[in-house]
Amino acid sequence: SLAAIWLAGAVVVFARAMRAQRAAVRMARSAPPAFGDASVLLAELAAQMRVRRARLVIGDDATGPYVVGLLRPIIVVPPALLADRALLRAALLHELAHVRRFDAIGRAVQLLATSLFFFWPVVRLVGKRLDLAREAACDAWALESSEVSRPAYARLLVNMASLRATAAANLAVRRTLDARVSAVLGPSV
Repeated sequence: SLAAIWLAGAVVVFARAMRAQRAAVRMARSAPPAFGDASVLLAELAAQMRVRRARLVIGDDATGPYVVGLLRPIIVVPPALLADRALLRAALLHELAHVRRFDAIGRAVQLLATSLFFFWPVVRLVGKRLDLAREAACDAWALESSEVSRPAYARLLVNMASLRATAAANLAVRRTLDARVSAVLGPSV
């Protein structure tokens, strides 16, 4: 009976995560494509970073930027981000860094481990730390590869945290946002 309880818990945790992932993918696939300057900018940045080109779509006003898909990545940006080319560039660099680093694979392994060991609190803690480390690495890449100042990038993070974070819910968590902004504004190494 203990194994049945464990299996039921693992299935529930995994199913909940898969439902959220499917909703994010469905939203990205149904979003209208971005044309013009934004699409050209994405192509330039993908070539510069030597990553396969992702599809760029425009999400709704209330959803922050995110990327879904491993084989055919789709980057979703809010319409407000299209108005500022420098901030759009920084956001695209951040999302392309996720593609380049194959973060989707790491996230899938993390999801599997979290599902199998849902009963162990340290697994959730490690998962949150992994999420923060993944985001910090992509923030660092975006800062190094763009002309956006650290304070402007920190403002971008704060503005995007006020939106619903569909695929990256960890951005909206206050402690995570504080840690990311502190890392962005801290001394460069």
